[in-house]
Amino acid sequence: MVTDVGNILTAAQNAQLLALKKSATQVDEGTLRLSTGLSVNSAIDNPANYFIARALRNKADDLARLLDGIDQNLNVIKEANIGIDAELKILDQAESYLQDIQKKHLAGEIEFTGPPANETAVTFTLANIIPYDAAQDFPASGTVTVTGGGTQLTLSGNFWKRMALNYNITANTVLEFDYSSTLSVDISSIGFDNDT
Repeated sequence: MVTDVGNILTAAQNAQLLALKKSATQVDEGTLRLSTGLSVNSAIDNPANYFIARALRNKADDLARLLDGIDQNLNVIKEANIGIDAELKILDQAESYLQDIQKKHLAGEIEFTGPPANETAVTFTLANIIPYDAAQDFPASGTVTVTGGGTQLTLSGNFWKRMALNYNITANTVLEFDYSSTLSVDISSIGFDNDT
């Protein structure tokens, strides 16, 4: 039984066998590189190049994820821009409509007669603004003024004022008003009663 092939091969045959083995190994490496797209497939082949390539692949993956996020944010911004453009078109239409109404009003084609039948406009006069209790009004030098044709009431001081109004409040009643103050006040409130 032959245990050492080298003993039965000539030196030339042995060199050819080694060349064939080397060629087969190179073919295997080439096939692996073609199938994976990598020049170095393991740390055994070339440790330095393998770990550099691995770090670069990880960095490329991170950049790809970042690019995906940027693309998604750009899509959100594009959608928001489309929404803003649509709202601007609606505002343009509303402005055009209001200008048309204004022209018709100025031409006498449309007449404004006040609030609708189911609304009650409150008109203030100095005579109908009276104190709950004069001792509650401080300072005595404070002022109460009515402006805007009775649509605006201004109180300068710490007042508890009331106004009689012939109106029955129901569960469907809505009070609508604008409020502003130049000071940080302790309490500002509106109350309803029928017995002062």
